[in-house]
Amino acid sequence: NEKLTLGFDYISFSHFARYEREGSEMTGVLSIDDFFAALMFFPGDGGAFIKLGMGLAYLGDWDYDFLESTADFYAGVGATAGGGIFFTLSGNMKLGLHAEYSYHRYSSGPFSHTDMAALYVSLYWF
Repeated sequence: NEKLTLGFDYISFSHFARYEREGSEMTGVLSIDDFFAALMFFPGDGGAFIKLGMGLAYLGDWDYDFLESTADFYAGVGATAGGGIFFTLSGNMKLGLHAEYSYHRYSSGPFSHTDMAALYVSLYWF
């Protein structure tokens, strides 16, 4: 309805770093991917919203150089909370400004949990 929207939310965040290991230069990539069911609540008549979501989270850990690469993946659960505002561009197309915090817990891997805060711009069709 006009006040409440349920949908699917996918967010991916990656961080690249270069470092030396055993005399060769390596590139490491740490990636967090969220696959969440998300609920967006629009409390007023404007485009302001509150967003809550939860679901599966994946942590990817890659190391690679010119000759070899390794990759490990860890699954877990996560949740997000945030808010923002939508501006109508034309018809059903909206430009969104978001502020969110996400928390992830993993059963194995190099980290027991991760969290991230993000400010971002989005393009929606609803």
